[in-house]
Amino acid sequence: MSVIFSGSLPAGAPVDRYAGLIQLAHEFRCRTYLDTSGESLRRALAARPHFVKPNRDEAAGVLGLPIDSLALPQAQSGASSDLVRTARF
Repeated sequence: MSVIFSGSLPAGAPVDRYAGLIQLAHEFRCRTYLDTSGESLRRALAARPHFVKPNRDEAAGVLGLPIDSLALPQAQSGASSDLVRTARF
């Protein structure tokens, strides 16, 4: 079974909502897919979703990089590795 977590959280929702839901889904042996941004993305990475789909702006934001620094394919590849390391903290 799989669960997709996508989009912005509703106003007033805790920014760690997706992280908690991903952890719960893992307890039920569900594969988890994540597509969100900002602090919600950063916190959800700690819950180790199986798949994450950040766009360039979202990846740059999580990694604290200028968006222009991810314009080249080589930089995007390096950023992908950095996102994986970020998720393992």
